Order: sequence, then structure tokens, then C-alpha cells
Amino acid sequence: MSNVRTFPAGEAELRVESALLLFRSRGDTREADLLSAGRTDLLRRTEAGYRLARREIRVDESVLRTQNLAIFL
Repeated sequence: MSNVRTFPAGEAELRVESALLLFRSRGDTREADLLSAGRTDLLRRTEAGYRLARREIRVDESVLRTQNLAIFL
């Protein structure tokens, strides 16, 4: 994760934009996967600190060439 930027989004909220690059290897069975995406999070301030209220992920490719995507981006 890189290029993290924060913006005020209300009295008790922050909008956080970031870029991520995922490299995934499943051993010797397949080629490694490389996935780039942009992410926008909405963090809401609570008594326990900031909590994730919403996450939007925009993958840079329109067709994913990976077999599955069973991870949390």
C-alpha cells in the first residue's frame, strides 16, 4: 500500500485514498498474479478510535486474469 492521502469528510469522518499492489504466488502450480488497484476508505471516529465505515476498491483491469480473489484487499 502506498500514496496514502487523507481528507476531511465531515465532523467525525476521514476519507482515505491509497494505492495498492498485490503479488500473489500459489507455489509451482500457476503463474504469479499481479493486481493493482486504488482504494477509498471512509473512517469514522468513535470512542474506541477510528473505525472503517466503508471501502471502495477500483481494480485497474476490467477483466481479472486471476483464478479467484479470496483475499481482503
